[in-house]
Amino acid sequence: MLVSKGAFSRSVRGVNLLIKAIRGDFIPQKEVLHLTLHKKWFDQILSGKKKIEYREATSYWKSRLEGKSYKYIHFVNGYGAHRPWMDVKFLGAVKNNVIYEIKLGKVLRKGNINGD
Repeated sequence: MLVSKGAFSRSVRGVNLLIKAIRGDFIPQKEVLHLTLHKKWFDQILSGKKKIEYREATSYWKSRLEGKSYKYIHFVNGYGAHRPWMDVKFLGAVKNNVIYEIKLGKVLRKGNINGD
């Protein structure tokens, strides 16, 4: 074999990132907050009913939210390769006593919803 499997997959990933950058689909990961949700909350955000996501004001969430300049939130429901996902506009986060309020904008993209 001329190229190892690992080197080949890294090359393919690099080409895919380049294609996304040319098309304008590439979003630097430092601009994306990744969050996992239970189905109930995922569905409410997807439908537009839920406009604020809450997280407990712990040192973990402080390190992830304070001083960061996110543009998007990548929400997933569950785990695995075929889990539902959506990208939502990040409108900011505010600390209110013992919780962080993460303000959500509109749903920009979605996938693997209802088996699509």
